[in-house]
Amino acid sequence: ACAKTNSIKNATAIGNFLDTVESKGWAEISVRTSGVGSDLDQAYGAGFVEGALTSSRIHQHWLNFHSATFLSSSDNATLYETAVAFVSSNDQFVVDQIKKKGNNSPYWQQTALVWEQMRGLHDGYNSITLSSQKLTWVDFLLMNAVVDLSSIIHHPFLSTDSQAREFTRSTTHCSAIVK
Repeated sequence: ACAKTNSIKNATAIGNFLDTVESKGWAEISVRTSGVGSDLDQAYGAGFVEGALTSSRIHQHWLNFHSATFLSSSDNATLYETAVAFVSSNDQFVVDQIKKKGNNSPYWQQTALVWEQMRGLHDGYNSITLSSQKLTWVDFLLMNAVVDLSSIIHHPFLSTDSQAREFTRSTTHCSAIVK
């Protein structure tokens, strides 16, 4: 849980958030874990503290992101459904791989820590925000995938090679394309 304290002695994680966006143009956050408990517990705790401390900025980001990504298009319902289907399927794949390979693979162990930290972020946000502003796990997955969503939504790599090249040339800064 998240409690106001300067001592990590009785907490998995503690943090400090200075919302200086209006004066400096950015915010400052510091999160520390105690080292007590499993790596997964510490990852979750760090995420929880971050989510609780930055909940107002997360909500603002969600409103901006959702509006710009899905509500600015005439085909917004289809775009949203496509993105939700992709991130949900990807989430299931990641969770399955963590369960199958997490004990034997350093890659999937690290992925499990990232997923657990994001779960903490989600839970920390929802623990402190108004009930009308709660976000789902899929909402967090969508925000996390923001950079890749144009590729997910428009399926450029399922088209012809020339369409994929044109899409990449006109919408990205990639210097290479691999199909």
